[in-house]
Amino acid sequence: MPDRQATLERDAAMRTLVAEVRRLHPPPKKAPNGTPLAKRLSRLTFVLPEDAGGCHVFLGSLNPSGHGQIGIGGRPRGAHCVAYEIANGQIPEGMVLDHLCRVAACVRASHLEAVTDAVNIRRGLAAMPLGLTHCPLGHAYDEANTFLNKKGAAVCLVCKRQRGRVWWAKTHVGGRDGISC
Repeated sequence: MPDRQATLERDAAMRTLVAEVRRLHPPPKKAPNGTPLAKRLSRLTFVLPEDAGGCHVFLGSLNPSGHGQIGIGGRPRGAHCVAYEIANGQIPEGMVLDHLCRVAACVRASHLEAVTDAVNIRRGLAAMPLGLTHCPLGHAYDEANTFLNKKGAAVCLVCKRQRGRVWWAKTHVGGRDGISC
């Protein structure tokens, strides 16, 4: 198993490479109506060489977390979900897709695995920077107390709940329905 520092450096290099690919290869013009979904997806994909990870980088629009989006029936859908479903069938109930390559814009089906949310969070925590074991207020970043936000950053659930309580107290004078606790 590669050491953690090497993995973090590889992930940073891949993010830089993906950004450069997206800059140099703008997406093609919109496909005509009626174009099959698999063909639309392949038109919006740039394939990296195997020695550079072999990712299929989505060139279309990205959501705030860096995942590709493709329009289906006038609504955006995760491009990685569409690619997985074309190759493997429907994503099992209660499962989410994990990018084994750690590249959010990758739509290569062999780089995607259907896992539980807990496994996905655990893998994401394993990819966090070295030394980041506790939040700024000292709560442990562990499976029970950690949530990864849209940008992949760790969020302490204890602190998040406390911020919610403070917000509630500020916005609801006297507490719920005017009744103080």
